[in-house]
Amino acid sequence: ADLVVLRPWTDRQTDQPPAHIIAIDFGTTRSALAWTIVDEAAGPQGRPVSVGVECKYASSDPEPKLFASDKADTVLVIDEDVTDTSKDAIGPAVFLDRLEQAQEQLTKGGWYATNFKMLLDVKSLAAAGMRDINVENLQCTLRSLDGTATRTMLLLEVITRYLRVAGNLGYLEICKAAERRRMRAPERSDVTWVITVPAIWTDQSRMFMRKDAFDAGLNQAQR
Repeated sequence: ADLVVLRPWTDRQTDQPPAHIIAIDFGTTRSALAWTIVDEAAGPQGRPVSVGVECKYASSDPEPKLFASDKADTVLVIDEDVTDTSKDAIGPAVFLDRLEQAQEQLTKGGWYATNFKMLLDVKSLAAAGMRDINVENLQCTLRSLDGTATRTMLLLEVITRYLRVAGNLGYLEICKAAERRRMRAPERSDVTWVITVPAIWTDQSRMFMRKDAFDAGLNQAQR
């Protein structure tokens, strides 16, 4: 895989190495988060101390069947009111929980999207006969939790919403890691964000993912 890297503006100006990193392994079927932080206090040799990399599945809820370093199914769950982004969630646990609730209440209760990242594989879409592909106009199908209805949403918005939730989870985890070590939690603007993308993707798809990351607020210092 290749990487989309969003560095803080101050680091790019001074050419400083990244101090705090949050990586989103955004997979077609399964995803995970990883992070590392640097203790700004000088170590034994007068240099900042780097803390080892930590990993966790990408899910809004605990995943009792997964180890922390496992990946979780790439699922975005949206509230029935699709305009309310504050209720967005990711991961299979929250999906299955809301799915069960929807079935019990015989109500839609919300929408979900899976396998949406593969829609950015422009080469495969072209090979399948699609012409004049503009990724900004691609649509993603959402299914209701009770399985009775579908609707469409721009793929740009679906991926942005997924990255926003994943980014918030990653930032929460890096702040917890800092607290455990009695370190100052980094500001979001201090974080270098890394997102994995398939090496076979076109430049159009890579730029699309970078735009989604900005729209998701992952690199607020550069907005």
